[in-house]
Amino acid sequence: MVNEWRGIPSRVQMYRQVQVFLSSTGALMPERQAVCDALAAGPYKIFAYEHQRPTGKSPMKVCEERIQDSDVFLGLVGGDFGSPLPGKPDVAIHHWEFGCAEARGGALEMMVYIKQLADDEIDKKQKEFRSKAGCFSPPGKYSYLFSSLEDLRTKVGQHMGEWLREY
Repeated sequence: MVNEWRGIPSRVQMYRQVQVFLSSTGALMPERQAVCDALAAGPYKIFAYEHQRPTGKSPMKVCEERIQDSDVFLGLVGGDFGSPLPGKPDVAIHHWEFGCAEARGGALEMMVYIKQLADDEIDKKQKEFRSKAGCFSPPGKYSYLFSSLEDLRTKVGQHMGEWLREY
């Protein structure tokens, strides 16, 4: 039996939900919502920090645990540097999340979506990170460019569906 959503076998959906960690700066809230919309009908449990309820743990600890428990790290990279990591003004929170995901190597699928922007729309501190995010290492990391919310929704839905069929 095949589920209506992108041809995914229902046995996969009955097995368990795929854990997805969504990472980006707060400046990409419309893009974050587009990702959630693209995956809403599938067997995904998306961790988006803005939907996190207080747990008594530090936000850093919660994010680190969620990255460790995830099957897929889905990173959105724009032009904004974002909020710095407490005590480390040269490291943005989403850069730190990205590093935690990379540390898992091939044990975590990484899909990174880089927003196409003009050079003057990219923060100076963010340029180096965009370059790093776009390279093809570690194993299991893929990067894609997107130009609009609809383009992002389409690509995320397509890529996650393809990944799930191979999973």
